[in-house]
Amino acid sequence: AEVATSSGITAGRITAMTLTADYLVVTIANANAQEDGVLALYDLTTLGLTATYDVGPSPAAIAADRTAARVFVANEGVPNNSYSVDPEGSVSVLDFRSGVTSAIVTEIDFQDFNTGGSRADELPEGVLITGPGATVAQDLEPGSLSTSLDGSRLYVVLQENNAVAKINVASLEIESITAFGSKDFGGPASGLDTNNNGLAQINSRPGVVGLFQAGSVDCFNYSGQRYYLTANTGAPRQYAGFNEVVPAA
Repeated sequence: AEVATSSGITAGRITAMTLTADYLVVTIANANAQEDGVLALYDLTTLGLTATYDVGPSPAAIAADRTAARVFVANEGVPNNSYSVDPEGSVSVLDFRSGVTSAIVTEIDFQDFNTGGSRADELPEGVLITGPGATVAQDLEPGSLSTSLDGSRLYVVLQENNAVAKINVASLEIESITAFGSKDFGGPASGLDTNNNGLAQINSRPGVVGLFQAGSVDCFNYSGQRYYLTANTGAPRQYAGFNEVVPAA
């Protein structure tokens, strides 16, 4: 109730949280998930609400740089069940370097990658754009994110789109979008259980490929090289107005 009063939204569910030295940082979706959510700061000493900030629709994940001077929010922008409303996915950047009362909030969107946009030709063919009638900016759904250890880059998983975006933290510009590609389940060490019978029957399936569609991402360095790891969960869209799932024969 306090968040709703402070932010002016009808608060829905808590979607992510993280800790800094001074605050519990929480993202809260709007009760109408297609409308903007909020990020809330709670003082760790008093547990009182310190401030709220508007972020994009369906905030799904939080990351912070190593000093927590900047906080990043993946706004998934999920459609409604009928797929009649599909907000744009985005990344909110909250800059606290001048203090929480003087925070600067910047929204990074994907509109330049829309058909006819200035960067449309940079979108790889392997990036899935499947939503009915959706623009690229509407279809891309940031679901998780992580900063590189040096804080210079932000990696944003676009789960339903089977891709990852790399953002330059200094300029707050999208440097690239990369498609994850597919996994071949036909090899001897790449089996798959395709039987819906309650038994674990992992076998090679020649001619069957799957999509990675990572659900989370984290960064690390090794031998002077920058890497990111993903947990690949798969994420077909299943809505009353649009369903990508079809049972295999």
